[in-house]
Amino acid sequence: LGADVMIDYTKEDVTQKVKSMYPNGVDVVLDCVGGKVCENSVPLVKKGGCLVSIVNFNAAQYQTADLKAGSIFATANGEQLTEIARLYKLEALCPVTLTEFSLNDAKQAHELIQTGHVEGKIVLKII
Repeated sequence: LGADVMIDYTKEDVTQKVKSMYPNGVDVVLDCVGGKVCENSVPLVKKGGCLVSIVNFNAAQYQTADLKAGSIFATANGEQLTEIARLYKLEALCPVTLTEFSLNDAKQAHELIQTGHVEGKIVLKII
């Protein structure tokens, strides 16, 4: 949800594709691969942009005056998961509303999005 473009890294050079589509750079890169992918993403971020890695503990090394860079990591916490389960059973959680449309109704879904009054997420069901 939320992707403007998909790039198949097995068939295309991701760096070249992004550079051709966004010659001025992108606002944010979320690195989920690490290694050279993280390093190669640095020049893709525009001035004032942000590089965030969920796998590279050293992503902050790429930070400059024009680029915010860092890492975020999460670990399972049994106590927190137990509390979430308790709140779920009490129906105290307010999950995001999900509205599904068949692919045939994509026009209607798009029209709803354009109203600006959508709560939650709109999903097109293609299967």
